[in-house]
Amino acid sequence: MYLFQWFFGALFVAINNFVFPRIGATKTVILVISGQMISSVILGYKVGELFVILAQIFGVAIILFGVYLSKNFCAQNEKINSMIEKSL
Repeated sequence: MYLFQWFFGALFVAINNFVFPRIGATKTVILVISGQMISSVILGYKVGELFVILAQIFGVAIILFGVYLSKNFCAQNEKINSMIEKSL
């Protein structure tokens, strides 16, 4: 059992080290947290109460909306920065 925990922990660190310089700190952290939240909702689906399931689905929708906003905000900042650099 402990071998699986070690393996997934090492895989998590390796993927973060690979992704971090490519997409940046903000996107990496947002994707890690949203992935953990979504997987916890999937694993906790066995509770079965309607209110809890609806609240979790609403939470996942908010997380995905946050990922969408951060993606557009970062893209918009990159465009603004490139325009500023061209004008200098």
